Amino acid sequence: MRMSTVDHFEEILLEITWILTNITSIDDTLIIEYILNSEYQLTDFLGRMLAHENLKIVEHSIWSLSNLMEGTENNFKIVFDTNIIEVIKNISEKQKVPLGLSRVVAWCCSNICK
Repeated sequence: MRMSTVDHFEEILLEITWILTNITSIDDTLIIEYILNSEYQLTDFLGRMLAHENLKIVEHSIWSLSNLMEGTENNFKIVFDTNIIEVIKNISEKQKVPLGLSRVVAWCCSNICK
């Protein structure tokens, strides 16, 4: 069975957010600074993915942004400007949230409180 263009695009977005989750987990200040300040506006991309209907894409976007906010106060401000707090609040108010997404939200809240 052939995938529709929309399904294929969504699968690509999921892979991109997963790759960014892995990259942002690297404890390398230069890589993180590049991602935060790059002309590619990766934090803006991840911020837009927070509104995606696919919860796995949302999960990986929150995880990536949570990884990015660790470090300096500037990192935190850049991530905070993506509207991540509002997304976490909305997810937390839902009754049925997948366990993986709940874990990532808890991880993000932990990073916010540090």
